[in-house]
Amino acid sequence: MRIAVIDLGTNTFNLLIAELNAEKQLEFLFRDRRPVFLGRNGIGQNIIASDAMLRAWEVLREYRRVSQAYRVEKILAYGTSAIRSAHNASEFTAEAEKILGAQIDVIEGSEEAGLIYMGVRQSIEPTRETFLIVDIGGGSNELIIGNSESIFWKKSYPIGMARIKAQFEISDPITPSGIDSLNQHFESVLSDFLQQVLPKYSVNTIIGAEGAFESFLHMASPMGCMHQPAVSATNVHSHYLPYECFRRVRDALIPTTLDQRMKIEGLEPFRAELIVPAVIFVDFLLNRLQLPRLIISEYSLKEGAAWKYFFGANHPVM
Repeated sequence: MRIAVIDLGTNTFNLLIAELNAEKQLEFLFRDRRPVFLGRNGIGQNIIASDAMLRAWEVLREYRRVSQAYRVEKILAYGTSAIRSAHNASEFTAEAEKILGAQIDVIEGSEEAGLIYMGVRQSIEPTRETFLIVDIGGGSNELIIGNSESIFWKKSYPIGMARIKAQFEISDPITPSGIDSLNQHFESVLSDFLQQVLPKYSVNTIIGAEGAFESFLHMASPMGCMHQPAVSATNVHSHYLPYECFRRVRDALIPTTLDQRMKIEGLEPFRAELIVPAVIFVDFLLNRLQLPRLIISEYSLKEGAAWKYFFGANHPVM
């Protein structure tokens, strides 16, 4: 059976087409990412703006055409932070479901975190060591503590980068006081995680789930940082990024204007607007956890949703 998974994120929409091959292994046939900015000009008021709806519906029409071309038998569509918090979400989803011919499952943050975990664990070496998965979104950020066998703790926090931009007047370039304000906000919002949850677990590694983390990886290479695969398998979908390399990326981004960021090698232009608060957030976590490197995974929610559909939530990674 062939399926399409669509992740309707706050900043980007993602399409993944997957099936089980003859060996009953999960195979990914096609993937696509489109900047939609569903939260633009509305997330601060918990609405989806009309122009954002039009952009989103157009992308969904294309995803429907691609799914038909691949003869997909089922479409799984997931709405996340911008949709679940919008007062006018039903207006958006009603038309979106007509376009797709499929229901949009608007999931809670806890379920979103679980799907992210199932996606990321496919890309890393099986381990019983404890890791922290971090997914940076536009509307929310998900934190998951676990190992390859199970989740120990997970939570979604409403501090996605589009939400941060709507809440704070971030100068361009950002000032030291602006950085301090963001760090104080992260400290406050994550107080339960930092003071109550984190001391219970011996976290050895931070794993960043695609998105902004992939941008850090791609920016690091032109800066002379050669990242290493984080797995021994032939098909590599996760990479080590030493803290020194991340710091180079951070120091390159902080003093830049938007126009300058649009020209940075390795940084997709649509990420330029929100990459600075994202790099500050990751730097905040790395400083608090005092870990020497990141693992960056190419997988996240959509790969997890495909895994769950074919194998169930508790099936071990092969």
